[in-house]
Amino acid sequence: MVEYNVIRDLSNSLKELLMDRLHKYFPDEFNDDTAITFDSPADIDSNSITGTAKLSIFLYNIVENSHFRNNGPIPDGANKLIRSPLTLDLFYLFIPYAPKRETEMMILEKIMLIFYDHAVLKGEVLNNQLLKSGNEEIRVNSHSFSFEEVNKLWERFLNKPFKLSVSYQFTPIKIASEREEMINRVAERVINIHPMED
Repeated sequence: MVEYNVIRDLSNSLKELLMDRLHKYFPDEFNDDTAITFDSPADIDSNSITGTAKLSIFLYNIVENSHFRNNGPIPDGANKLIRSPLTLDLFYLFIPYAPKRETEMMILEKIMLIFYDHAVLKGEVLNNQLLKSGNEEIRVNSHSFSFEEVNKLWERFLNKPFKLSVSYQFTPIKIASEREEMINRVAERVINIHPMED
């Protein structure tokens, strides 16, 4: 069985998309892979950002999508059924770090524009492993927080100052089930007809 790391592959696809687009707007800041990280805000020292900018793509929540939970099994050949994939919603926080707050605002604006223009991730935006695992299209939904929710979220990052950020939901994320069921299909049916006796 081929193994896929779907969550990692989506994260890398987001990184590649943002690196490609942000480099066009900010060539000095986003010029190598180290400019975009998957680190939590708790692990980033904003005071150490003195030169180029940095962007955190932080996966902060994973939820099973209940709408796909009861989908029926999928036929695989003549005598095998595979359970429908585990389907998830992934929630990411995008947090820019830069020496100037104006630069952070500009980065956020461009991130929002990028996802506005790519409301559905598909084709070359997704890496080959995602496509092979059955994730041909992934919807991008803006996920808004109330003021209280924002405060609660940042309270998790002890001793870290609040940073302006945006959140997006990515759905559906499909992870193939490893559960298979063998079935015996009816190959031939024989019907015997006997004359009725008087």
